[in-house]
Amino acid sequence: MDLVTKTKEYFNQYLKRFKERDESFGLMIEVRTEGNVGYNAPAYEDLEIEVVHRKVDDGAHSWGVGNEQQQYNEHIFLNPTNDTAVLVERQEAIGELMEDKVLAEWAQEVKLAGDRFQHDKHFSHDMRDEHVQRLERANLLVNLIEAITAPTQAKSAYLTSIQDFGARFAADEGFQKVKEFMNALYREYDLGNATAKMRCDLGHGDLESVENRRHLYATAEKMIEITGRLLDEERFEGFLNNEAEGVNLKKTLEERKGFYNKILFVFEGGLDNFQRTHNSGYHQLTDYWLDLINEAVYAKLPEAELHDSMQTLGFLIGAAKVQREWAERGVPVTRPTFLPMEEKRTVIEGGYNTTLMKALEAEDVVTNDIISDKDRNVFVVTGPNNGGKTTYIRHVGQAYWLSHIGMWLPAEKAELSTIDGIFTSYTYQDDTEQGTGLYLTELKRVKEFTNPSNGNHASTPYSVVFFDEFANGTDHVESVEATKIVLEHLVMKGITAYFTTHKQEIADAVETGELPHSMNLAVEARQNGSGIEFTHRVIRDARERSYGNLQREAIGITREGLYASLEKDIRQGKYAKDATRVGELRKR
Repeated sequence: MDLVTKTKEYFNQYLKRFKERDESFGLMIEVRTEGNVGYNAPAYEDLEIEVVHRKVDDGAHSWGVGNEQQQYNEHIFLNPTNDTAVLVERQEAIGELMEDKVLAEWAQEVKLAGDRFQHDKHFSHDMRDEHVQRLERANLLVNLIEAITAPTQAKSAYLTSIQDFGARFAADEGFQKVKEFMNALYREYDLGNATAKMRCDLGHGDLESVENRRHLYATAEKMIEITGRLLDEERFEGFLNNEAEGVNLKKTLEERKGFYNKILFVFEGGLDNFQRTHNSGYHQLTDYWLDLINEAVYAKLPEAELHDSMQTLGFLIGAAKVQREWAERGVPVTRPTFLPMEEKRTVIEGGYNTTLMKALEAEDVVTNDIISDKDRNVFVVTGPNNGGKTTYIRHVGQAYWLSHIGMWLPAEKAELSTIDGIFTSYTYQDDTEQGTGLYLTELKRVKEFTNPSNGNHASTPYSVVFFDEFANGTDHVESVEATKIVLEHLVMKGITAYFTTHKQEIADAVETGELPHSMNLAVEARQNGSGIEFTHRVIRDARERSYGNLQREAIGITREGLYASLEKDIRQGKYAKDATRVGELRKR
C-alpha cells in the first residue's frame, strides 16, 4: 500500500472516529392515542373524576416539568379507552409500583433522571453556554442509564421495556467509554459548573474580585489535568483525536494559565485593558477545548429518543401512589378483570366512592355493590334526599371511568365488560347563556348523546348513562311522561343506565314490568324515633318508602306544631291576635 493510500485510509478512519455518531436508541412505552370511550362534556365533572386526577398529578410530579406531566395526565384521564391490551399493561405496571416499594423508588429515580435529561437547560438558559450544555446533556444521559440499570427487576411489559432500553445502552462500547469519562473526570472535577463560570467571567470581563481570579486559576488547572489524563492514561487511549497532541494542547493551556497568573495575582491594577485585550482569546481557547471534548463524546455516544416515556412513567407512578395510599388506609384495592363488551356484565363488590374517600376516614365510607348484566341493566334508584342516591351513581361512574384508564379500583372484587361511552345528565341549573330553562336544558343534554347533530359521541348499546333527577324542570305529569319515554328508549337500545328519581310512578313501572330489563334500587333509610337514619346502603330490587311525614314531624311542621308557634308569638307580643285569622280559622 503506497503512502497516498495509507494517508487517505488513515484520514478516513480519523473522520469516521470523530464524526458524531449517527445512531439512536429509542424508548416508547406507550403510543399516545385518542381514547375510544366517548362521553359528553359534563361527565368528567358530574362524576367528580378530578378528585383522583389531581391526586395522580401530585404523585407524578417530578423535577421541573409539572406542566408537561399534568398535560400528559390530562390526556390519559380525558381519553378513557376500551383497548384491553393497553389497559392490562397499565394495570400490570401500576400494580407492580403499588406493591413493590423498592421498584417504586427505582421508578421515581428513573423519572427524575429522565426529566432532567430531557429538560435541564441550566447551562444554556442561566449561563448562556451551549458548549457546556452539550457536554452536560451527555452527562445527564449517563445519569439516566445509571438510574435505569440500578439493580432491580421489573415484570410488567412497560417497566421491563425501560430496563431493556437501559441494558442496550449499558452494553454499548461507546457509551461505556463516555460513562468512564463522565465518572472519572467530568463529575470528579465538577467540569460543567467550573468551565461555565470561568467562561462567564471571561466573557463579561469579571475578573476583578479575588474569588473570581481564584476560580479561573483552579479551573485552568482542572482543564490542564484533564487534558493530561485523557492523553496519558491507558483507559482513555484514543478518547481524544490526534489533533490534541498535534497542537500541543496541554502546553498551550499551561502557557495561557501562566500568562494570566502573572497579571491576576500581582494586583497592579489596569486589569480592564488587559481583559479587553486578552479575555476573548482565552475564551476562544476554552471553546476549542470544549469542542474537542464534545466531539470525542458524541462520536461514541448514541442519541436517546425518549418520546413520551417519562410522562407515561409519571402517570404510572402517580396512579400507583394513589392506590398505595388507599391500601395504607385499609381500603381493599383490586385489579379489575375485563370481560368482552358484548357480555354487558359488571360485578363490583364492596366498592368505594373516591370522593367520599377524600373527605372521610376509610372506615366511615359505606361501600356498595355494582351488579348488572344483559337481562337487568337499567336501574331506577329511589330514596330520600341526602340518602345517597347521587353518591351511588357517581360511584358507579367513577368505577367505569377509572378502570378504563388502567387504574385499579377501591373494591373487594371487580370484573366488568368494557364500554364505549359514559354519559351523564345531572340537574344543576338553567343554561342562562343559551337562554334556556332547566327542562329544556335537560332535554338538550339527552339529545346530545341519544341523537347528536354536532359530531359528538353517540351512545350505543355498550354505553353507560347516568341521570340524576331528570325532568324536574316541568310539571309532575309531564315529568313522569318524559322520564318514561327516555327510560323506554334506554331499555330498547340495551344501554346500561342508572336513574335517580323521587317519582313513585317510575318505580311502579319497574315493579309492574312496564319497563322490562330494569330493576329498582333503594337507598336504605331506617326509622329512628321520630326521625329517619340514613345508612347510605343501596338495596337491590327494592324501592323507597315514604319518609317525608317523619322528616316533617321531626322538625315540627305539623298543624299542632305550627299553631303552637303562632300562639307563642302572640303571647310574647310580637304581633296582635287581631292581626291574624286565628279567631276565625281555628274554630273550623
